[in-house]
Amino acid sequence: MDGSGSARFSSNRILNVLSEEDFASISSSLEEVEIPQGFVMARAEGLIDYVYFPSSGFGSVMVVGEDGKRAEVGMFGREGITPLAAGVGDDRSIYEIVMQAHGGGHRVPIRTFSKAVDARPAFAAILARFSHAYLRRRSRTPPSRMLRTTSTAGSPVGS
Repeated sequence: MDGSGSARFSSNRILNVLSEEDFASISSSLEEVEIPQGFVMARAEGLIDYVYFPSSGFGSVMVVGEDGKRAEVGMFGREGITPLAAGVGDDRSIYEIVMQAHGGGHRVPIRTFSKAVDARPAFAAILARFSHAYLRRRSRTPPSRMLRTTSTAGSPVGS
């Protein structure tokens, strides 16, 4: 896991640190995608279809209340994967994941991703470290900066 894997074509940090073998476990199903602003990568309480490896742009992780109101509880960019739940073995997202700024990256079907992570302990370890770092960063964000209420359309209120 020296970072010299064939994934160096991407600016996504997870893809760049995968070993040749770990990258090969998903490469045949890895699809380059454009991710427009407002694109919903996962619905709250919904099944995850794809795991995304953004290389540009950024998105929001939002909780959705019973009344349909949304509150942003996190952000992501090219540092990892989304939905994060996929990285810890879940095929459902408890959050709504929405792209806030147009970008691009790669995606892989959840089944392919899950099989690769289950079969490749080093891949699973990278995702565990990313998940830990993401949650640690979130826990250090002041609540006043972390929670932004959004309209049903997903645009931040007051921005």
